[in-house]
Amino acid sequence: MLGLDVGGALPLGRKRSALGGEGRFELEELNFLGLGTQLGIGYKSGIDRDSKSIFYHDRQLGSSWWNLSANYSDNSDGRLAELSLTRPFYSLDTRWSLGGVMLDQQRVDKMYDLGREIDEFRHDLKLLSREQLRRSVLYLGTFSAIHVAAIVAAAMLPLETWKSARFYDGIVYHARMPEILRELKPYGEEFAFATDGYSMSAVASFHARAHVAVFGPASSHARHDDILTDFRRLDGKNILVLRKDAPGDTDYRPYFRSVEYRELAVSGATFHVVLGRGFDFAEYRERVLKPVRERFYAIPRYLPQGRCYFCERYFGAPICPAKD
Repeated sequence: MLGLDVGGALPLGRKRSALGGEGRFELEELNFLGLGTQLGIGYKSGIDRDSKSIFYHDRQLGSSWWNLSANYSDNSDGRLAELSLTRPFYSLDTRWSLGGVMLDQQRVDKMYDLGREIDEFRHDLKLLSREQLRRSVLYLGTFSAIHVAAIVAAAMLPLETWKSARFYDGIVYHARMPEILRELKPYGEEFAFATDGYSMSAVASFHARAHVAVFGPASSHARHDDILTDFRRLDGKNILVLRKDAPGDTDYRPYFRSVEYRELAVSGATFHVVLGRGFDFAEYRERVLKPVRERFYAIPRYLPQGRCYFCERYFGAPICPAKD
């Protein structure tokens, strides 16, 4: 494929065009008028079909968070018309997301044996008629309303209704997090807050409007916290770790000058608080961060590596040791 970039001619955007062996041409404007809007036209001629296409994509329609995409292809064996409008979860504070897609497609896929056409399959996806659309909305609306009603009814029940459930402490943790944080507020000036799991830290961070770290190896999901937390900066400081189950002394004693264990009762659920004073980063690096590196950051040798923030931060190497 031959490529040509003529972006220097138009500072408001960037265009590119390409010609390929099968007969292909594309012209795209990736930043129309400097608004981030994408426009494009293309032509492709191949064994299966010839296609002329045009597309439009605006990630922030009218400076909003609505995402609008439109695509139309006129093919030798059919057509494709697609329109989508979505509003994603664009931040941690976003409470809702919504989206919809309209699709009208006709396509023929052919099957060959030794270069001879032996069969074909036709795809025919059409926009719903007004009656079909009405029935679909009625059915899906009723189906969704039943689920929403069940969720609302469950949410309105007293929290103690679920007290006998195995996951009651998890319900309380999510539903009463502001109350839990109020109980922990007296420790805020002396201790940095953490939990022993990524989901617990995510919930606590959301309600506290401040970062709550993940202490210990945790799971693969906690690797996102490796980006946010620098344990070197906590060396010698005090850390409070909130848990739903009772802590093991060997999970904390080696990493602090002194450790104290307390319990916190909220709405009939008991949470465990570890008060660690005088954090020993060197020991934590040897016993926790090194095994984390070996388990989660050992990249196979056959894969390329860029710079790794984890190994660079804690082990002074731009990349992590390769996995055999």
